[in-house]
Amino acid sequence: MTNRIIHVSAIFFLVLVDKVFPQVTPCAGGTVGVDPAAYSSRTSTYGANSAFLIEDPLYQITCCGAITSWEVSTSGSGRITLQIWRKLSSNVYQLLGQNVFTAGSGTFSPTDRIMVQHGDYIGWYSSGPSVRYDTGTAILNRVKATMTALQPGDLQDWSTESPEGVSRNYAIRATVSASSVPVFSGIPSLVTFPEETPQDTVVHSLTITDADATDVITLYTKSETSGYFTVDTTTFRIKTTQDRIPLGSNYIVEVKAIDSCYKEATATVTFSVSNTDITMSFSSTTSSVFENSTSEEWLSDVIVSDPMNDYTCFLQTTNVPFTVRQNNTGIQSFSLYLQKWPQLSASVTSSYTLTSQCTDGVNTKTAIHTVSVIPNTKPAITNLGGGVTVTLDARTVLIGHFVYNVSASDNEEDDITFSLICTPSGCPFTIYNSGAILLTSRLITHSQSSYTLTVSVSDSYTQTADSSSLSVSITNGVVTTSTVHYIDYDILSTKDIVLVVCTSDGIAASSQTGTIRIVNINEPCYFTEDYYSIIREEGNSQSTFPLPEYNVIDPDNGETFTFQKTCGNPYDNKVSINTNTGQFSFLGDYDLDIPGTVTTFNCTLTVTDSGGNTDTTIVGVFVLYKNEFAPTFSVSSVTLTLQSHELIGSILTNFTAHDSDLSSHDDGKFYYSLDQSSNSGEYFGIMTNGSIYIKEDLSPLYLGRTLSLTLTAKDYGSPSRQSSVAITVQIPLSTTITNISPTERALQFENNTGNSVILALAAFLSVGMFSTIVYIIHKYTLRGKQICKTKNTQQLSTSRTPKLRNSRKKSINSNDIKDNRNVKTTEEDELQTETKQPMPSFETINSYETQTKFPINSDGIKDNQMEVTEE
Repeated sequence: MTNRIIHVSAIFFLVLVDKVFPQVTPCAGGTVGVDPAAYSSRTSTYGANSAFLIEDPLYQITCCGAITSWEVSTSGSGRITLQIWRKLSSNVYQLLGQNVFTAGSGTFSPTDRIMVQHGDYIGWYSSGPSVRYDTGTAILNRVKATMTALQPGDLQDWSTESPEGVSRNYAIRATVSASSVPVFSGIPSLVTFPEETPQDTVVHSLTITDADATDVITLYTKSETSGYFTVDTTTFRIKTTQDRIPLGSNYIVEVKAIDSCYKEATATVTFSVSNTDITMSFSSTTSSVFENSTSEEWLSDVIVSDPMNDYTCFLQTTNVPFTVRQNNTGIQSFSLYLQKWPQLSASVTSSYTLTSQCTDGVNTKTAIHTVSVIPNTKPAITNLGGGVTVTLDARTVLIGHFVYNVSASDNEEDDITFSLICTPSGCPFTIYNSGAILLTSRLITHSQSSYTLTVSVSDSYTQTADSSSLSVSITNGVVTTSTVHYIDYDILSTKDIVLVVCTSDGIAASSQTGTIRIVNINEPCYFTEDYYSIIREEGNSQSTFPLPEYNVIDPDNGETFTFQKTCGNPYDNKVSINTNTGQFSFLGDYDLDIPGTVTTFNCTLTVTDSGGNTDTTIVGVFVLYKNEFAPTFSVSSVTLTLQSHELIGSILTNFTAHDSDLSSHDDGKFYYSLDQSSNSGEYFGIMTNGSIYIKEDLSPLYLGRTLSLTLTAKDYGSPSRQSSVAITVQIPLSTTITNISPTERALQFENNTGNSVILALAAFLSVGMFSTIVYIIHKYTLRGKQICKTKNTQQLSTSRTPKLRNSRKKSINSNDIKDNRNVKTTEEDELQTETKQPMPSFETINSYETQTKFPINSDGIKDNQMEVTEE
């Protein structure tokens, strides 16, 4: 058997100043209460949900410690909760702890010991059993007849609770022992943290254990002289009080833990601040400089990692034109630079290996960077490769005419110089250092038809230059096309043009005849618009869309075109195109009533002329919904029979129409309307689901009536479609009270399964009331007939008094009623011989009418049919 309570209690930690704590009497294994064996002869009258507090010195704790065992004697079955209470004020008591055991007699050792102090009292809560007692000395045995189960820490007012009885000792006793000493664990010999640790950083978390799980532990700082640390009273962690705690010393923090019985434990935590080593590297390990460099150049950054950001760097390598210096950026950073006027020579020193050093005053690191010296390169001409020819017209070009511009590049961006050599010599050209070649004299005075110009480029560091050639061709006449008139093969009447070319040097003249033949080329066609749209309703395969005015432009006369479309998957299979006209049509039946069928998509239309030239445009295809179907009923007409005593709101019947158009579109949505204009009133209504219900009282139609209705279902399409069903409602003449067969109606109240219970109850009550009516009619019919004859013979001729027939049922129709004045049965004779009694008043009959809900005419006889069985 497991006798324990599941009890959760927190350990509280407080940081206090060092002080002297009061002396308390520790428990040493004594007992509180009485020996249960000596006081167990009687049973308390309080059982389940009752609670006791024995506020008597006999049951009061007199030391500080823990409950290590309970002795109790109980009666009844269930569980008993043994408790310790502490009085906080005159009327406030706090539940300190509780142990739950199974009812019985014996000694129980709890798993979770309850911590107690001088002045605490024993009590208990019962879920069923009662603690036994006997006559004794305890006086204030407070009891609550009913109390909700509490948890440790809950408060309760016991001051108004009366004792169960005076001079009673209850069979319960607790053994109290000394509390356990709290224990520090996990204290390292030295706690080290880096120098960059910021303020309010947790540098150590203290761990305290106590065998008494419910004991309250108080913590305070015994000694902390440096001022760099504080003990967090909430989290029980030691934290730093500032940034950058100095290096070089150990710091000691002493703490003390005290439990509720003032048993204490101490611990010493030693802290040391460690220096964080710096790291150093160059952002790049190599770089290069030109040997003709003259200004300071950045080569690489020095990358240093130092949490304290307190370091310095310099170049260890000496006698070199380089330096490591701090950057002028406002933050701590260093870089490697080439100094001004370094006087580099690649032929003397092609590379430098540089060592840089950084230190934070404790640690030092070095890094190496290699600088390569790039020899100066000669400039190069960049735009004369592959042969360049310039053609000049000797008649038109003048002195200073721009011939060509030579471009050159130099890696070091040195100043460059161009030079020019002509073949044959004596050419009328010159070149400038900008690279521009200009004409120096009129070409018409020269007899050469071409020249080769050799251009060289050099800088101040190169002794050999780069060179390239430029060819110049000189002409004495060029035939060009007109700048005014456009040559169009399609409108020219003559395709061959004869030219006579004449030339003269001022002394002699010469001429030559030539022919220029104009040949035709196929010019491209193009659409005038980037987008066209075509629209039509959904339809069958091969149904065409309207043909847009594509307005394809082609400068060629008599050009013919072909059209192709690309719509993408799956729309290529939805439409086809006439390749001659570009007219679209449905490739198959296009039915928007099929779910997932889209109403719009785009196609790319390509036009091609006879020369293979093409152009494209976008055609937007739009398909409109077509109201193809009307909502239809499964029948065109129907005849229904309805009794006049049907209740308002009863469902006559239900009609459901179906529309094959897509239900999510207006074409497939419809509504119902009911036309009953041919009738004297609107007796019926129509619901949105097609159910026809009784809207007005039908009892005035008890003599029989045929009503005509037209139910129409009309959709919301444009134009809309509709269909109707003709409904004939026959209301027969009602002369007897009959049970109406379910087959005589389109829909009965009892058809609704939810009303089956109501229907059964109504049927049972109806049988009782019907029997009562039959008895009254049977007993007073003849007497009533005589009274009615005397009052109104005409009324009697039309009354519907039931005629009685021996040993069988008889439905009385209108023919019977007409002759009832001449009918006198044997039973009528018998009734006439009976003692005359007054006929029931109409109020009495009307009360039956109210119960059975049948209308009664002026004679007090019901209009509806009624079946009567003779006794």
